[in-house]
Amino acid sequence: MHIVNIGRLQQLLFYFWRLKKPLYLWGRPSSGKTSVLRQFAKARAQDLGLDYSEDRFGKKFFTLKVITMSQYDAPDLRGMPQISGDEVKITRFFPTEELPREGQGIIFFDEMNLADETVRAAMYSYILEGRISNLPPVLDKDNKEKFWRVAASNSEQDYCGVHTTSLALLSRFCHLQLEPELNEIINYLLEHDDDPRIVGYLKNFPEDLWPQGKWDERLLDRKANPFPRQWENASHLIKGLKDNLLIQDLVGSCVSPEVASRFIAYVKLTGKLDMVKFLAHPKEAIEKIKQSSEKASLFYAIISTLASFWFKKDKKLVPEKVAEVAHELPPEFSVAFLKMILKKRTKELVALKNFEQLFKKLGVYIDEV
Repeated sequence: MHIVNIGRLQQLLFYFWRLKKPLYLWGRPSSGKTSVLRQFAKARAQDLGLDYSEDRFGKKFFTLKVITMSQYDAPDLRGMPQISGDEVKITRFFPTEELPREGQGIIFFDEMNLADETVRAAMYSYILEGRISNLPPVLDKDNKEKFWRVAASNSEQDYCGVHTTSLALLSRFCHLQLEPELNEIINYLLEHDDDPRIVGYLKNFPEDLWPQGKWDERLLDRKANPFPRQWENASHLIKGLKDNLLIQDLVGSCVSPEVASRFIAYVKLTGKLDMVKFLAHPKEAIEKIKQSSEKASLFYAIISTLASFWFKKDKKLVPEKVAEVAHELPPEFSVAFLKMILKKRTKELVALKNFEQLFKKLGVYIDEV
């Protein structure tokens, strides 16, 4: 299957949507399939001057209708049968209100392969032609479809209790597998003001973003495993907390006790950093850290904390101080730092005198970030 990261998927979605070609997104749990599609739908609504909605259809809406397939039976989607007619009795199906009669947008069949085969079979004609039972497709004045169909699933190897999908259904879709990159997850956490300790830890220990080793029944035995969504949950739970025992318990409930033990060791090490003193004299502080055997962890803690300051517009970090810190950091950390913060307020940085020279020195270009 063709593999793409989040950035590439965001670019490709437009081409499938433009021609209304059914698309099936595959990916591990918490890989961002729904989030990327929701972001795409909101952008299309804005481009078209329509209101974004996830529950209403109509001429003034661009609708992303999420149908979680595991929660439906076949009649829920195909419609309930009703016998009618006076002399000749016939059966008519009354389609669900979950499917549109007007408007435009995206019908998103989430958890497609958690539904049983009869439920999925009920959707064959709708996925391929936009029609089901006596419900006609929604067409524009040029007789083109106005709703795009997308499905998403975990794979059979992800231990998510999925059913095998028939070739008949698979052949109705184009297929992409989403594998987000670490920096895409980091940027998401920064955008949502998540705990910088978690951002720094994942930069330092990227192998703990997902379960390590072979994906097998042991994941089910452990119950709590590290996934991007679980790290986000952990971030919400520990935001602002200083009690290490409490932090370890809360993080362990999300990503496993083993990973939580490594995380708390990182927190104890980096908790000695005083960012106010660091920003007052970054050159001296950086030279001291270079002598530490734990310098990688300390530098990742610094750049993730400063990136959090920058995203939040914290007054402790002004553009001139960004340039000063980036100039003093070791090159590999300076590059990582700039790529993190350049996702926000880019114009403030590029307007600085001599900042472009720093970019060139480090080999960082705006179109890379």
